[in-house]
Amino acid sequence: EPGAGTDLTALRTSAAERGGGYVLNGTKHWITGGGVSRTNLIFARILGRDGADQGIGGILVDLGTPGFRIGRVEDAMGLRGIPEAELIFEDCAVPAENLVVRDPKDGFKKLMNGYNAQRIGASAVALGLAQGAHELAVDYLGQREAFGRKLKDFQGLEWMMAESEIALEAARLLIYRAACNARRLANNVMLPQMKDASIAKAFTGHQAFQVVSESLQMFGAAGYSRDLPLERMLRDVRMFQIGGGTSQAQLNMIARGIFAGR
Repeated sequence: EPGAGTDLTALRTSAAERGGGYVLNGTKHWITGGGVSRTNLIFARILGRDGADQGIGGILVDLGTPGFRIGRVEDAMGLRGIPEAELIFEDCAVPAENLVVRDPKDGFKKLMNGYNAQRIGASAVALGLAQGAHELAVDYLGQREAFGRKLKDFQGLEWMMAESEIALEAARLLIYRAACNARRLANNVMLPQMKDASIAKAFTGHQAFQVVSESLQMFGAAGYSRDLPLERMLRDVRMFQIGGGTSQAQLNMIARGIFAGR
């Protein structure tokens, strides 16, 4: 939300119980797929009939519902194939059955669990971008010649490729570990643990950007051209140090996980 960012406890969008349903008011921004998704899961503060804050709940709102409109669509640096938009709710009425996260007292925990799963997915996308850039560089170094030999035979480039390979393999294993260590919840849903998810995201977000940047560097001036996908990949992969919780926020959560229970 505009006034919250990474601080999910500062959520201000409200869903007031009224009649046979809920009335939403508030604004969300930087919502991936906003304006395209037909159904949106909106987390809001649930207000009872007396106006008392009952906690955070999740409500489904269909695109086109009266009182729900799309505001600003961001002119983003990368990931331009899917919109990042502002969602605005002004006395938007929805039926009671649309409240799918039904226990407001447990809503924040479920929201955080959802973020942990999202962080694993985001890490996998970042890894895929980096792997793709790396493979382009491998092919290029194996074909391009300079000073009578292939670029792949220059020690400086060999070291760059080796370091990228190490980063990719380490990121892949951290993502797999976070997925394998997922806990089974009461509703039989498997969700990753916070520290594992944050480690995977913090490491992969940083390393993926480095790998794509190094891959572009290996192409020289050609890598800087829009004729190749590398400049787009560099813009795309940069988001994964921001979206879903910044790298710095992940470090905070990792530290909390280290000291939890001590």
